Amino acid sequence: AVEKEYEYVILNRHQPSALDRRVYFVPRPLDWECVRRAMRHFIGTHDFVAFQGAKAEIKSTVRTVSHFALIDRGDGFFALRIRGNGFLKQMVRTIAGTLVEVGLGKRPESDIVKILESRDRQEAGHTAPACGLTLVRIYYPGD
Repeated sequence: AVEKEYEYVILNRHQPSALDRRVYFVPRPLDWECVRRAMRHFIGTHDFVAFQGAKAEIKSTVRTVSHFALIDRGDGFFALRIRGNGFLKQMVRTIAGTLVEVGLGKRPESDIVKILESRDRQEAGHTAPACGLTLVRIYYPGD
């Protein structure tokens, strides 16, 4: 595999879905334009150790994110679609949790750069629940 693509779905409205439980339900309004601006800081090659889950043993925490998009599916459903050459343990979920904090106004979008530079997990946001995460596609040479 040369790249993987994940999707993290957030339901952002007052009422949860009775039919779809595979989402992270956030009832408070999120500033999606602020989230979109913050997302651009993840694109490129960075040391993502600050977004790694505990007790992960890996040689290198440097990863390249080649694509990161926000998809508005309507009715309060939003998908964070991220593609890269690899992901650390709980990396996508911690990115999603941090972006929710940005959208709630709990931290500025400029914090993303500071978190990456800090290399400190305590600086990043909460780890969003696993229910919203899906592996969408694995890319192989020639795809």
